[in-house]
Amino acid sequence: MEEIDRRDSPGLDEATFRRLAELSPEPMLAHAGGRILWANPAAATVMGVGRPEACTGLPVLDFVAPESRALALERLRRMVATGEPAPVVEEVFQRRDGSRLEAEVTAAPIGGGAVLVVFRDIGPRKQAERQRELATRRWRAFFEATSDAIGVSCRGVHVEANAAYARLFGFERPEELVGRPILELIAPAERARIAEHVRRRSTGDPPPEVYLARALRRDGGEFLMEVRVSMVPEGGVEQTVVMVRDVTAEREHEARLAASEARYRELFDQVPVGVWEEDLSGARRILDGLRAAGVTDLAAPFAMSLNAVSKHIRVLEQAGLVRRDRLPLKILGHGEVSVPLFVLADGFTKSAREKIEAAGGTAQVIEIPTEPLAALGVEPAGDAAPAEAPEAPADNG
Repeated sequence: MEEIDRRDSPGLDEATFRRLAELSPEPMLAHAGGRILWANPAAATVMGVGRPEACTGLPVLDFVAPESRALALERLRRMVATGEPAPVVEEVFQRRDGSRLEAEVTAAPIGGGAVLVVFRDIGPRKQAERQRELATRRWRAFFEATSDAIGVSCRGVHVEANAAYARLFGFERPEELVGRPILELIAPAERARIAEHVRRRSTGDPPPEVYLARALRRDGGEFLMEVRVSMVPEGGVEQTVVMVRDVTAEREHEARLAASEARYRELFDQVPVGVWEEDLSGARRILDGLRAAGVTDLAAPFAMSLNAVSKHIRVLEQAGLVRRDRLPLKILGHGEVSVPLFVLADGFTKSAREKIEAAGGTAQVIEIPTEPLAALGVEPAGDAAPAEAPEAPADNG
């Protein structure tokens, strides 16, 4: 930059201007004849050149993206012809490594055919704008397509509503709600409470985010609604976004269920005969395990009383397989199994279970329930009798 037009800056010499430009955080460069004459440190850094001196003599259009070159040349032509500064525009620059840079650019002729260019990186701002635009499009698509009733208001007046919201309150088109006070959709008995919510929001004192209220349809019918509230800044003001759900049937069902439970509990507590509650889930798990093991006669495993089991254990004792006729009976893994067996016992070692199952059999742990088997759809044997509790675990072989 050899010449500077000082007419616009009386008293500012070239050295002072250079010093100010070099200290500026805004990227600046001057060019003439298509080549860079000077660049400040900020410009050299942003364009990926490194040192300002390394910019001197480089073609200025090398730093302008192809799609912006026509605009840059037209602006240069106009400045040379008129001597007037070019207005601020957005252009795409490219760094020395080829990466792109979105920039806001202004330029002005400074004499001697030279042009001073000042620009700033607006990439982060543009990215934020694109993300906001994308979020807006997604919100708009959800807002219009969802079956959830959504309304938007500002200072207690509707500014927008979706089709589901309009239908819920008996309107044909969402546009009919724009400009209507929200209190018109609230049952008279609830209006004072909802008006207080609106007042609290306007003063920054947040009301409940979820609440129930009686709503009023266009035809005068009322229903119970659940309201979920969120605040969204828009255009410098806070807008209220509500998602509304008709919970009339749901709450009526809950009330009927609670009343039925209360009547049952009252009867249970006051009936003059003995009544108790049974939890047969444990026995049910046992039966499900037997079915999964392929047992079709579910009564058979429970037909033998513990006395009968004890008799069988005596036979095993006489054969030398069990040393004492005491329960519980645990199966050990000595020996081999070559045929499929269904074995009921109080316990199995890991090796015993693996050998029984490897032969195609089933190892089932005895868990005789105390609950009535008839409640589970199983008829116990008529001669089954409870056994006396075993004194101590058997030392089984």
